[in-house]
Amino acid sequence: MPYLINPLENGKFELIDEHFIHLYDVDKDTLISMSDKEYQIHQTKANHLTTFENGEFVYRDEVVDEKIIKKQQQDSIWKAIKQKRHTITRGGVYVKSVKKWFHTDDSSRTQYLALQILPELPSELMWKTMDNSFVKLTKPLITELAMTILQAEQADFANAEKHRLAMLQAQNPLEYDYSKGWSAIYEQGATNE
Repeated sequence: MPYLINPLENGKFELIDEHFIHLYDVDKDTLISMSDKEYQIHQTKANHLTTFENGEFVYRDEVVDEKIIKKQQQDSIWKAIKQKRHTITRGGVYVKSVKKWFHTDDSSRTQYLALQILPELPSELMWKTMDNSFVKLTKPLITELAMTILQAEQADFANAEKHRLAMLQAQNPLEYDYSKGWSAIYEQGATNE
């Protein structure tokens, strides 16, 4: 199948199947014929760096910059570590005094903050925990809950940073295991007594 080369500016070009030349608005005198053999050679060598200069194809090897690839991998794993941290910090906290897991999603955190700043809590305020049971919420319990959330979150942020630094030193960032060192999260049916 014969092809035609349409040279464009700055070494760019387009290949046109001769059978479809009528679809192009080009000056036919500027087109260069290409044999089937030349076309086959071109197809095996061409990449996005190939240009057409002075009537010939110039094939360039694609340069792979290992530093750029490693940086992209590191960025990808750091994003995954941050996502893991976010998931863990929203996975609940265990409050020892009542032996219950409390929600730590954004909505629950806002509610805890609102309750903390109230001068006093409504009497007999019952709060649903992660195992669907209820506990009486008191000011001391709200304070303990807030401190537990804060401590777990600080530990998880420190753990994420530890993993980030270790991952940056890893030969292959994609194989770095960042699964250890996180705070425990609620698992249905698990006990912490």
